[in-house]
Formats: sequence, C-alpha cells, structure tokens
Amino acid sequence: MKILIVEDEVLYSDVLVEACKRHGDHEIKTAGDLAKVDTVLQNFSPDLVISDNDLPDGRGPSRFDAIRKQNPRVFICLITGGLNETKNHGADYFFRKTDLNISRLHLLLTKVELGREK
Repeated sequence: MKILIVEDEVLYSDVLVEACKRHGDHEIKTAGDLAKVDTVLQNFSPDLVISDNDLPDGRGPSRFDAIRKQNPRVFICLITGGLNETKNHGADYFFRKTDLNISRLHLLLTKVELGREK
C-alpha cells in the first residue's frame, strides 16, 4: 500500500512511519508542508494519506480535493493536535494526536487494506 504522511513535527512523523512499517510492507512518503505535498503528488498516488491539520504553510485539508482527484479511492485520515477541533474536513477518518496510538493506527491500516480489496 502507498502511504503519504503529511506532518511537520519530525518526531511524530517518524513514529507514524515506523508504525506503518511494522504493520506491513508499505511504500511510505512524507511531507512536512503543503509545498512538499504538491511535489510528492507529482510522482506518487497514495492509497492512504495521514495528514496533520495545521502545517507551516497552510491547512492539510486544503489538498484533499486534489488528492481525491488524482485517486478517487484514496482514504484520508486527518490528525490534529487541536483539542477543540472536531471537524473531519472531508477526511474518511479523524483523530486527535493524543488519541492516535499504535493499535488504532494498525486498525486504520487494516481497514484501508480491506477497503481497497472491495
């Protein structure tokens, strides 16, 4: 499965990458800002996007339409550190960073894999 992780906090991004690697043999790309997202999407069509809400140069959800246009079957998971944030902004899944642990991430990856098989 192809996964794009959009997260500006390097430590958190590294944890997500390692957790995804432990789950299975995935091709994983990372982006720390929207400019990098645009660059990655030129040559990479992800099956799953795990995106932070707040990035240095804008909001992660601002790229969801472009990502879905490239791959209509993509699954998008929005993660946020904002305690008052409750909107999913069109994402399929939504987690606060404080609520997303390895077990939940592995469950998300399994759901996406099963959804892709349909």
